[in-house]
Amino acid sequence: MMSRDGSTIVVGNLDTSGGYAWVYGMTSTIKSVWGSNDNKTWTNVISTPTREEATSNVSGIAFRSTDQVELKNFNNTNYYKYHAIIGDAYTSIRDIKLYGIKEKGSSTLHDGQLTLTKNLDVPRIGPPINTDNTPHRERLIVEFNTSINPMEDGIIKDTSGRNNNGAFVNGSTNSSGSFHQRAELVSYDSDDKSFAFVNDNDFISVDTGLTGNQPFSVSVWFKMKGSRNGTDTIFHMNGDYASVHNQCWCYIDGSDNFKMDFYDNAYYVYLGPYEGQWVHAVLTYNGDASSGRCIYINGVKLPYYTGGADYGDALNLTNSSPMAIGALKHTSGVIHQYAGNMSNFKLYDISLTHQDAKTLYDMGRTGSVANPKTLQIASSLDVRGDIYGGCPVFFEVYAGGNTGGSAYMNFNKQSVVKGGGWTADTTKFYAPVSGYYKFDISMMGTYLNGRGTRIEWRINGTKYPDNTAAQMYDYQSSGVTVHLRVSGNTIAYLNVGDWMGIYNSSNDINNMYGKFTGFYLSS
Repeated sequence: MMSRDGSTIVVGNLDTSGGYAWVYGMTSTIKSVWGSNDNKTWTNVISTPTREEATSNVSGIAFRSTDQVELKNFNNTNYYKYHAIIGDAYTSIRDIKLYGIKEKGSSTLHDGQLTLTKNLDVPRIGPPINTDNTPHRERLIVEFNTSINPMEDGIIKDTSGRNNNGAFVNGSTNSSGSFHQRAELVSYDSDDKSFAFVNDNDFISVDTGLTGNQPFSVSVWFKMKGSRNGTDTIFHMNGDYASVHNQCWCYIDGSDNFKMDFYDNAYYVYLGPYEGQWVHAVLTYNGDASSGRCIYINGVKLPYYTGGADYGDALNLTNSSPMAIGALKHTSGVIHQYAGNMSNFKLYDISLTHQDAKTLYDMGRTGSVANPKTLQIASSLDVRGDIYGGCPVFFEVYAGGNTGGSAYMNFNKQSVVKGGGWTADTTKFYAPVSGYYKFDISMMGTYLNGRGTRIEWRINGTKYPDNTAAQMYDYQSSGVTVHLRVSGNTIAYLNVGDWMGIYNSSNDINNMYGKFTGFYLSS
């Protein structure tokens, strides 16, 4: 027979001459679980119980009626590459089951500061770099991704990895002069995947940490209400409007100019009548307060204007108050609130490039992937139906009641403008994209003295294509008041920033009316 723990074996014999017995002692400590890192030196990783413990079915090696044994005295916390379960000649090992829980230790920064004496290599903090095609994701300061619901426990979750979460704030102040931290009239619209503003005291507040003459960029989609009330603020950082030079105010004024002001240091482009349409804007600043600002609308860099008594004075952010999205913070309170929707607000601590702005626009308002692979067709393409596409730039503008000659016609009424090109200077079309354009002009003038009316195509001030071919005219020889009509068309190649104007070279023309149209053809 054998003792319960297998360490003692008794063999007996009984015959006519008498009886006898043999007692064998077996080394019980070898029967255990062992660990090794080199497969040569082995360490017992179980605390071996005493014989009394083992045979009394207490902690340690517990036998059961089914011959099952549980080994549970694992008290060795060292790592081992190899493990072995060792028994003896009387041990049968089968149906092995292993159970365990990975030990987890807590890490607490009691004083909010972590001090390291060695290098720390960690995965990226924040979304993976390849989450989407957002350029320079590692330089984002704030990102409110409205493609999904960004609201979490009453805050606007920042997905830049900087934890600069935002909040809906009511612009009215309490008795201490602080803003109420609860907004009722700005919210997240899950159907439209955007923030909805209603031109009230409510806005979005977020701390940026930016100070001094900090280069930065902002990317945002916005859709203004169809009937505007004047000035609509996109964002304002930092400070209040009564503090000179220490802020940036971005807004659309009542004349559809998109402005980026450093107090009285103005930079602006002509946006055009985009009410009720989604528009993508990228505003950049590289630290040069005179020539370091750019505004891109729908991926296109628009011609700009500057001015102000303090033009050229550098930005000086103080971070004395958070950035306001959708309102201007003034000493008199919150003013020039935004009315409409905004999506996918991004703030960078660098100045983005034109290609970056184009990439952000190409991603779309709710999409994430830009620049899909080009479809290449190596042979003839037979299309039996329609081919649907889009023209990046086209316009239709009107001139009403121009008076006098030797000047450019003023197209002060705009019917349709897509892709930019028209600024506060309504006498010239500025090419937002390099390529070939088709232009058409038709006009009527009232004059007398038997003279003709003559208008000319001019690119960057030079007659196009030459002195003769540039002219379009009509002539009346009688000395009575007449209405003469002139029309024409042309195709011209313009580089980005080149302009086309219609020059009236007649001297005695009055009350000129006309329609000027154009569209992009090809690169």
